Amino acid sequence: MKFNGTANGTPVWMWDCTGGSAQQWTFTDYLSIRNANGKCLDVPNGAAQVPLQMWDCLNNTNQQWFITAAP
Repeated sequence: MKFNGTANGTPVWMWDCTGGSAQQWTFTDYLSIRNANGKCLDVPNGAAQVPLQMWDCLNNTNQQWFITAAP
């Protein structure tokens, strides 16, 4: 498993803030979350309780995110 880079399937990890481009993500009009390298935040195979990954932006349901109010 690769832990850095921009290839499809690269896992997304929580890390201390460094301000680097790898930590710059944008919530887009298409409800996707895109990073500075042009990849989207992706749930592998749409499964539950799995690590998130970077993947080419396909606008599939496993790449669609919504902001909701806290309970």
